[in-house]
Amino acid sequence: MGEFNFMRRLFYAVIFGASLAASSLVIGAPVLAQDASHQEILDRDREVSVAVGRSGEILTNFLGDPRFTSPANPAALAATVEAETAALTAARTELLQISEALSGLPPLAGSGRSADIDRRNQHRENIAAIVIVMAGIFDHFLSMPALAEAGDEAGVRAAYRSAMVAGSMQQTMQAAGLRGQAATLPYADADNAKLIAMACLSEGLAALQNGILAVASHDRTIQALSDAETCIHENIERGRSYVAAAPDAFSEIHTGYYVALADGASWVTDVKLAFSRNMPSGQIASTYNPPYNAVADRLQQLVVRERELIAGEYGLE
Repeated sequence: MGEFNFMRRLFYAVIFGASLAASSLVIGAPVLAQDASHQEILDRDREVSVAVGRSGEILTNFLGDPRFTSPANPAALAATVEAETAALTAARTELLQISEALSGLPPLAGSGRSADIDRRNQHRENIAAIVIVMAGIFDHFLSMPALAEAGDEAGVRAAYRSAMVAGSMQQTMQAAGLRGQAATLPYADADNAKLIAMACLSEGLAALQNGILAVASHDRTIQALSDAETCIHENIERGRSYVAAAPDAFSEIHTGYYVALADGASWVTDVKLAFSRNMPSGQIASTYNPPYNAVADRLQQLVVRERELIAGEYGLE
C-alpha cells in the first residue's frame, strides 16, 4: 500500500489547484461591469472562494489522516472507513450541499454583456462541478467496507485508485476553467498569459498523476509534461513582453507571478526527467513535493497581494 502516501501528496496539490482557481477570479484589474456593482462582484468572488476553501478543508481533514493514507493493508483501510462511515458520509453530504449552493446562486447581473461577469458566472459553475468530483472521492471510500467484507482485496485497491483518478480529473477541470477565463480576456494581455501559464502548470500535474496511475502510457505522460513545460515558458515570455510594453500598477505583481511560474516550469522539467528515468513514485514524492509546495505557496501569496492592490485601486473593501 506504499502508493497511498504518494497519492496523498498529490491530493494536496489538487486542493491547491482548486483554491487557485477561485482566487484567480479577482486577479488583475477588473473589467467594469455594466450592471453588477463592484461590491456585488467582490461579494460573489468571496462566496466562491469560501466554498472552495471549505471544500479543500473537508478533503484535507481526511487525507491528512495517516489511517486513510498510510494503512498497513487494504483490510486496515476498509476497517478505518467503516469506523468513520458517519464522518465520511457527513463530509460527502456537505460537499454536495456546497455544490448545490453554488449552482443555486443567481447569475450576476450583466450576463451576456460583460466578459468579466460572464467569466465569473461560468467559473462559479465550474467550481460547483469540481466540488461534485470531490464528493465522488468519498463515494469510492465508502464502497470499501462492503468490498472488504466480501473478501475483495482487489476491489478495495480499485476503489482507492478510482478516488485518485477523480483527483486527476479535478486538475484537468481546473486547467479548463483557467483557460476559459483566459479566453474572455484579450490575447495581448498580461492576465491572459498568466492564466494560461497557470492552466499549463495544472495540466503538468494532471499528466504526472495520470502517469503514476497508469491512466496514460509512459510515452504519453512524457509528451504531456513536455507540452506543459513549453506552454508555461511561452506564456511567461508573452506576459513579460506585455508588462514591459505597458507598465502599470500591477506590473510588479505580474512579474512576481512569472518568476514563480518559471519555477513551476522547472518543476515540470524535473518531474519529466524523473518519470522518464522510471524513478519510484515514493522517491518522486519525497524529492519533488517540497519544490512544488514552494511554488504553490508563492502563487497564493501573490494572489493575496493582488487582491489587496485591486481593493486599493478600485475602492473595494
